[in-house]
Amino acid sequence: MTRMHKPLDPHFAERVRASCARQQAMALIGASMPVIEPGHTEIHLPQRADITQQHGYVHGGVVGSQRPLN
Repeated sequence: MTRMHKPLDPHFAERVRASCARQQAMALIGASMPVIEPGHTEIHLPQRADITQQHGYVHGGVVGSQRPLN
């Protein structure tokens, strides 16, 4: 049995988008949040040379900075 979370605020997605838009670090690394749904979000981060480490992979610090801490 799956429980679907229903947010108390019907405009939660707009609030999350607005919060993301105010985070200059997200803009700096080119991250976006195209999917914001109850219980599920996606952060998209295009691979660019200026955020990679010496082996060509996106740097772990950049990836880790996108991890939710709650």
